[in-house]
Amino acid sequence: MARNADTQGSDAAEGHDAGGGSVLASEQDLAPIEPNKLVSDRLIAMLDPEVLGLVSVELDATLGRGTLTMHQLASLESGQLVTLDTPLNGTVDLSLNGKLIARGEIVAVGDHFGIRVSEILARKQ
Repeated sequence: MARNADTQGSDAAEGHDAGGGSVLASEQDLAPIEPNKLVSDRLIAMLDPEVLGLVSVELDATLGRGTLTMHQLASLESGQLVTLDTPLNGTVDLSLNGKLIARGEIVAVGDHFGIRVSEILARKQ
């Protein structure tokens, strides 16, 4: 049976091919794309620093980590202390999109915490 162009266009918009099958891939069908280092380096080199200067990013500061048993977690109450693995004079990790980029020390900035950067881990030369 012949189908007109309007019906075929409608099916395509709904995720069907001309034969009636689905053209949308599920997440399981899609393989992760590995970035090509050479291509990404060229893209970075082509980006205008003035444009990048307007882009906001969020940093995460990790003070330390602690371990609790499930019993300790279930009985945790307000006012109790959880000990972290970082000493008082230890450094805080700064991460961008889950990637560790720097370390520093906690400082007071008015009524807020701040980080004085002491080590930058990832920077192109």
